[in-house]
Amino acid sequence: MHDETKTVVRSLIDARTSKEESVRRLRKNIAAMAQLVCDEDEAAVALCDEVLTGPSAWWPQRLHKTPGAKTAGVARQLALRSRSIVENRPADALQLAQMAIEIAEALHPEDYPHGHVLRARAQALRQEAMVLSFMGRFPECLDSVTRAARVFEQVPCAQFDLARLAIAKAVALLNLSRNEEAAELAREAGETFVRFHDRPLSFQARMVEAAALYEGAAVERALKIWESLEHDPNLGPAGAVHLAHNIAICRIDLGREVDAVIEPLRRCIVEFEALGMLTERSRSRWKLGTALMVCGRVGEAIPILRLAWHEFAEMSMMVDGALAALDLAEALLANEQPDQVPMICHDVIAQLTKAGMTSYAITALSLLREAAAMGQASRDLVRTTHATVRRVTREEAQLSAPGEGGET
Repeated sequence: MHDETKTVVRSLIDARTSKEESVRRLRKNIAAMAQLVCDEDEAAVALCDEVLTGPSAWWPQRLHKTPGAKTAGVARQLALRSRSIVENRPADALQLAQMAIEIAEALHPEDYPHGHVLRARAQALRQEAMVLSFMGRFPECLDSVTRAARVFEQVPCAQFDLARLAIAKAVALLNLSRNEEAAELAREAGETFVRFHDRPLSFQARMVEAAALYEGAAVERALKIWESLEHDPNLGPAGAVHLAHNIAICRIDLGREVDAVIEPLRRCIVEFEALGMLTERSRSRWKLGTALMVCGRVGEAIPILRLAWHEFAEMSMMVDGALAALDLAEALLANEQPDQVPMICHDVIAQLTKAGMTSYAITALSLLREAAAMGQASRDLVRTTHATVRRVTREEAQLSAPGEGGET
């Protein structure tokens, strides 16, 4: 073999050896990283089991005092636990998400592979956004979405994460009456989930798209989407109950066989409670009360609406609580029990004031209270107040929402 040929062969062998060594090092690093994540997660589970006991007000201080708490594993575990309790303990879920953000922001990038810390921070912010959306705090939700998007944009291959974030944003937007934007975001996110072969999240995106259409008064279109999903294999127990609830409220709004949705809504209440989804249970209870009113069964509606109102107040869901209370006031007037209406208005005003709600909503409620005290309240006046409270609380939220910069 000529010397030149030998040199070429040797260089090829050296290059192949170098490449194989690089692959071995990469595999070793990946294995070490996987082991680190596994070890951190295992330690984080034990740490959170110990720290997250007693009143939730104790949790942040106890976490600060616990050695070894500032890891990506703890941030992940806090976000996961936030997600698991948001349905029935939203205030505690928010506390956990904010603790996850604080831990993630204290992490040192040099302690983890590239992008790992950024992803932990963005995921914690996304969980905060989802909890705030669930609680009806939509401007704050959009702020968290914007912050999370800025971080995710620095993370390689984050399209899937950004699509999940878009769902949180879409839910906030539809509750701020930006329904066309919300529907488009959900539709685009759904297409991303299809590309990633994630059928459950694709199903969720279709549910949100239909909700945006519903909030935009396109009730027939929303009902068509929801009915098309009734036999979707990705429904699952929670999805099936959500779907039954949504189809029921469409039929109530359309005045279509309303008496036929009463029993399905009763089942939704039971099934949501069994699943631990207490806020959704209360929403189904509220809609059951309105369905009974539409059917003229006002006496049955009154205790149901009263219970829904109190449940919303206990969960700090003040806007839904105020609207349920106004439906209760209308039911009492229809049942010739006007004496309770002024006190209901008084209590709702106190709850909205405590929550920092708009003076316009409080003014509308004050006028209703005065009319009721003078024996001049009517069902039409209650409905007008209901529409005003719903509209102005959304307008206030929209006015205080962050600008478009940085949104996804």
